[in-house]
Amino acid sequence: MGGIMVQWIIPCNISLYDVIGAFKKLRCIEWKQSNHSISVEDEVFIYVGKPVSSILYKCKVNRANFSNTDDSEFVLDGETYQNYGNYMELELIEEYEPSRFHVDVLTANGMRGRIQGPRRVNELETFLNQEQEDWVESVDNIISESLLEGKEKETIIKARVNQSVYRERLLQKHKKCCLCGVSESRVLIASHIKPWCQCNPKEKVDGYNGLLLCPNHDKVFDIGLITFNDNGNIMISHKLSYNDRISLNLRDDMKITLPEKSAKYIEYHRKHIFLK
Repeated sequence: MGGIMVQWIIPCNISLYDVIGAFKKLRCIEWKQSNHSISVEDEVFIYVGKPVSSILYKCKVNRANFSNTDDSEFVLDGETYQNYGNYMELELIEEYEPSRFHVDVLTANGMRGRIQGPRRVNELETFLNQEQEDWVESVDNIISESLLEGKEKETIIKARVNQSVYRERLLQKHKKCCLCGVSESRVLIASHIKPWCQCNPKEKVDGYNGLLLCPNHDKVFDIGLITFNDNGNIMISHKLSYNDRISLNLRDDMKITLPEKSAKYIEYHRKHIFLK
């Protein structure tokens, strides 16, 4: 107590301990402590291994180096976690979407080696503690400095965010394609209204700059074959044939619910993306 707070990264094998289930139910969990240097009031980033391969949680250490644990509900391999001999209590501070601190992003921001045991954050300290908007800008910089070109760059950047905060936010809010009602979450796409490449960092993660769409409607919206007026009424490009409209389930009477804060983005789409 009273020393300098240290930040750590610790790995979690979700085939041995259900950390995701634990934090859905509990604010504090008891964790096996293999590094005795971790102290009370230190902070711990939990890296969840494959298939997630991302830092998902930031926690504060409330207790350290004690011998009894009562988290058996989430232990999937008793020999690994129970009777370990040394534990610490972790209190959840913040939860992250998988792509924010995915292993590829960590490596691109200077992480050396693999996360195989407790380690200090060291070279990742600045990156892990920055605000979300700064994180988006960092990802942009990684891609812009790479050897990738054009559309491939944009595809990778979108993938980083589309599976993260942005997509989850839209899924929780809308739960289905806002145009046709398809509700199978595995196929739904978080589509930017104002294209990613034209957005500032804040606009890139603004939920009002997004529509949750099925693959067909995402594509025709993305390339400008449909848009919407300020009331949410669909506008269909004259470049789309009648037969294709039928095949794509597009009708002139279709309408979406459009929040007032989305108006500036839809206006941009009508002016700059829509093919009249």
